[in-house]
Amino acid sequence: MEPNVEQGNRRVSNESGSRQSVPVSGGVSFPPNQPSRGRSIALLFIAAAFLLVGNIIVVYKAGLRRIRAEERMSNSLVLLQKLDGFLSTLQDAETGQRGYLLTGEETYLQPYRQGQARAEEELKQLQRLADSGQLAKDKVARIASLSGQKFAELDQTITLRREKGLEPALEIVRSNLGKQTMDQLRDLVNGLRSEELSRTAELRRLADRSDAIRTKTFIVAAVVNLAFLAWAFRVVSRESEMREEALAEASGERELLETTLRSIGDAVIVTDTEGRVRSLNAAAEKLTGWKSSEAGGQPLPNVFRIINEQTRQPAENPVQKVLRQGTVVGLANHTVLISKTGAEVAVDDSAAPIREPGGPLSGVVLVFRDVSLQRKAQEARARLAAIVQYSGDAIFTKNLDGIIQTWNASAERMFGYKPEEIIGKHVTILFPPDRLTEEDYIIGRLRQGQPSERLETVRVAKDGRHIHVSLSVSPLKDNEGQIIGASKIIHDITDLVAAREALLREKQLLATTLASIGDAVIMTDENGRVTFVNQEAERLTGWTNAEALNHPLAEVFHIINEETRAKVENPVEKVLRLGAVVGLANHTILIAKGGREIPIDDSAAPIREPSGPMFGIVLVFRDFTQHKQAEAKLRELSLWPAQNPAPVLRIGREGQVRFANEAALEDLREWNLSVGQPAPAPIMSLVQAAFNNGGKRLEDLSVGPRIFSVCVVPIPEAEYANVYCSEVTERRQVELALRQAHEQLANRAVHLENLVEERTTKLREMVAELQHVSYAISHDMRAPLRAMSTFATIVQQEIGTTPAAAPQLQDYCGRIVTAASRLDRLIQDSLSYTKAVLAEVPLRPVDLSKLVPELIETYPNLHPDKADIVVEHPLPVVMGEESLLTQCFSNLLGNAVKFVGPGVRPRIEVRARAQNGVAKITLQDNGIGIPAPAQKRLFGMFQRLTGEYEGTGIGLAIVRKVVERMGGKIGAESEHGKGSVFWVELRLAEKTQ
Repeated sequence: MEPNVEQGNRRVSNESGSRQSVPVSGGVSFPPNQPSRGRSIALLFIAAAFLLVGNIIVVYKAGLRRIRAEERMSNSLVLLQKLDGFLSTLQDAETGQRGYLLTGEETYLQPYRQGQARAEEELKQLQRLADSGQLAKDKVARIASLSGQKFAELDQTITLRREKGLEPALEIVRSNLGKQTMDQLRDLVNGLRSEELSRTAELRRLADRSDAIRTKTFIVAAVVNLAFLAWAFRVVSRESEMREEALAEASGERELLETTLRSIGDAVIVTDTEGRVRSLNAAAEKLTGWKSSEAGGQPLPNVFRIINEQTRQPAENPVQKVLRQGTVVGLANHTVLISKTGAEVAVDDSAAPIREPGGPLSGVVLVFRDVSLQRKAQEARARLAAIVQYSGDAIFTKNLDGIIQTWNASAERMFGYKPEEIIGKHVTILFPPDRLTEEDYIIGRLRQGQPSERLETVRVAKDGRHIHVSLSVSPLKDNEGQIIGASKIIHDITDLVAAREALLREKQLLATTLASIGDAVIMTDENGRVTFVNQEAERLTGWTNAEALNHPLAEVFHIINEETRAKVENPVEKVLRLGAVVGLANHTILIAKGGREIPIDDSAAPIREPSGPMFGIVLVFRDFTQHKQAEAKLRELSLWPAQNPAPVLRIGREGQVRFANEAALEDLREWNLSVGQPAPAPIMSLVQAAFNNGGKRLEDLSVGPRIFSVCVVPIPEAEYANVYCSEVTERRQVELALRQAHEQLANRAVHLENLVEERTTKLREMVAELQHVSYAISHDMRAPLRAMSTFATIVQQEIGTTPAAAPQLQDYCGRIVTAASRLDRLIQDSLSYTKAVLAEVPLRPVDLSKLVPELIETYPNLHPDKADIVVEHPLPVVMGEESLLTQCFSNLLGNAVKFVGPGVRPRIEVRARAQNGVAKITLQDNGIGIPAPAQKRLFGMFQRLTGEYEGTGIGLAIVRKVVERMGGKIGAESEHGKGSVFWVELRLAEKTQ
């Protein structure tokens, strides 16, 4: 009995990479190579185990890095808090120092001393952090040095304020050394903060990377392990099935194998070990042209004749290659089979040896098929793919849900999305928000099987650019004709849209220009019929644009000669005849529609494209009436020199008199003046000076007892000068008398100035003495006031410790303290007013953007917890004196905060605007307002407008005086119960280059 044949289970590789069963006539069944397959499966299991272990290690290390990064970030946050706390402590200490400098009250030193103590402790903590390596030692050392300098400067100003008063302390503040030190401290702290923030950001990125690595590793390992389990299940199942199939096939008969061989779709040829044909199936007979009975015993190259499609050279016989190598082989690409009849068929094949397990080779089976249609389809697909990929237009496909499926290179260039970024996204990612309904319309047409008509619309690129596009959509169908999606072709028409818009703008500009041009414009076609009449042409001709359209130009533009009254040749006909620009003759009259006659001047020009035919004429003309009137006026003016009663001359550059009117010949006869002769020497000297200087010359000349004012105007291009003379004898005599009177008045003024200076000196001496007395009185008055206030306070405290003390005594002591405090403030304000009146004020540039916020920060009653103060930045730089401006704005802001109704939170808005070199600063509040009768005395001394609020009545008088001393103005606008607006005007500082 013949050995069992495997019914085509000899596995060969086809084009798609699948395995195919090949029936082998006369062959035997060979089981698969089980030991090799088992080793492969074992290796894969080992690889999966290693992958699992590696996943555990990577996840553990990534988690460990994450924990360490979190710990270091926590330390960085602590460092940032300490740096911020140290800088805040310095600012608190500086705020306390400023409060003490401005008020002199010891209570402000409490936050300063607390801040100083906290700063020392926080600085020690920073130094410990630097020693541990968490901060840069050199920068922390620099911070410690600068902190010492800053507190030394603050201590110095406090000592000077306590011992010598405000001004010596303010001198140190104005030196800006403290500000520079504080700026350096801020820069150092901010530098450390930036370094720590950068380190924190890097740690955050490291932690995020660790999380990403851990997540990706876990997902990849899980997917791989699941895939491996699925593959293992499939292999085991397949092995079981194959074993069962092999047992079933072993019981088959040879007739079944032969039937299979004959009915198989691919062509099959079986040969012996010498390469001679043993059998062909029906498909092989059809392709080779040989019958199986004819081919039996023939060498395979006679029956299976193959060549290379491109080189036309014989291809190697695959059976010989199998016999030589003993393994499965396949044909090279581009193989062509030449049949017995000479027909050529593109084929793809493979050849495999027939052998028993562990036995010798007993033959070869050759399997091949006609791949002509397949090759043509591949070529067509390749051409189509190349067209799509390298098309200049963006081409992509989507399904009926709007999800993008494919994306070509032009789409990537146009929209900026890479295929991996956009495939799988909804197509509306390319739509602007206002055009989302277009997709519903397109999908609706697709579902009905209708292609979308070409649509011009707008799409959005990845970078947000809006692109004008032309869009066409075609439905995609499956093998059964069902619509499964759409293909979109998008063409960028940005340049086309821009060109359209530019053309439209150009047309609109041309129409607007022609309509608004000062001259009249009429345009015609190549036949001389009117196509456009602008507004000026409508006015002159009496024809409207609508009436004149398509009329011959001669009807609308009726012109005659002014002198002969003959009809003038139509300029359009002349342009059509000559093909060039032409102009009207002189003395042309336009007869309007109503019969009105208008002198005109015009020109006509052809309208043509460059080097192209003429397709119209443009006629430009204007009303010449005023020009003619001007010419008549010029003719009249030309008679003026001869009729002028004053002498008028025209002297050539060479010195000859070219013209002299009658008045010149009469009034200048003592100079023997005559036309054609050299000019008199005095006048010739003035003419030469005028030509040399290039400008007119004016001078008095004496002609006998008479005096003439002579004006010489050179006309260089005409090589002459016009000389105009007018007699000024009487005027000069009056001027001489007036000059003598002025000299007498000047002498009298000098005498008066000396007298005023003498009296002013005496007045200054008296004022200085009064000022000295004022200061002395104020100082002597304040001393007993302090004593009164101090002893009254002591008595009040003693009374408070005595339960039996009379309440009336406490009330009296409280009144004494209040009255003493008010009188002390009154004396201080009086001194401030005296200083504002008498002090010399050197003005310097002062930046209000810096001064006003510092005031708000310095005074406790202006802090955000007490009032809402909104400053509109930037405030200008003005000319002033810093201490006076501080006094001015502190008074205005303090009044705005103080004078508000019960339960009302103060709100002040500070604004500024500059105009004509002056800055106007306004302070608008929501206070109680100022009654109209009281506004006139608002800025007077000792003017208290209400007794419900504390005050001396001198504050606004001081403000007015310091503003006036700086050359400014102040005013107020108010309505009772509706708040007030105070404004200050000061000169702007000049900007430095």
